[in-house]
Amino acid sequence: MRKLLLTVFTIVFSQHLLFAQQQDDRVTVSGSVQSDMLLPQNDGETGAVKDGSFNTNTYVDVLVQSRYVDGGARYEHMRHPLPGFENDFNGTGLPNAWLKLKMGDNHLTVGSFYEQFGSGFILRTYEERSLGIDNSLLGARLVVSLLRVFTLLTVARS
Repeated sequence: MRKLLLTVFTIVFSQHLLFAQQQDDRVTVSGSVQSDMLLPQNDGETGAVKDGSFNTNTYVDVLVQSRYVDGGARYEHMRHPLPGFENDFNGTGLPNAWLKLKMGDNHLTVGSFYEQFGSGFILRTYEERSLGIDNSLLGARLVVSLLRVFTLLTVARS
């Protein structure tokens, strides 16, 4: 019985590994929605007053992936931003969109992207929505693998 279970496990596991190594030409679409909301209530300690307003920061991310091309966009809705966010955040729009072309280990990204060199002392871009930080680069990034030993990274910002 033990040999039979070991044989079945080996066959199933090896089939899983074979399928994982296949190049897939399917297109996958995924995404996420994040909405931070605030409905003020009367609070004598903090001084908050129930004024009937409804504040929200809403983000919708969409990602499309295929074998040679990836693309994505983020839609933001902040008609009435949460307290602590500057008035410049008021509105809706598509602040980030990008397209990535892939050929083996070589990549070309055009649009909004994040990058970090080493520990981030020279260059670090990141997003922290809850703090209102998004310092993505708008431009192009080219990653070229040379002889599978060296990688050349070029970043151009518009």
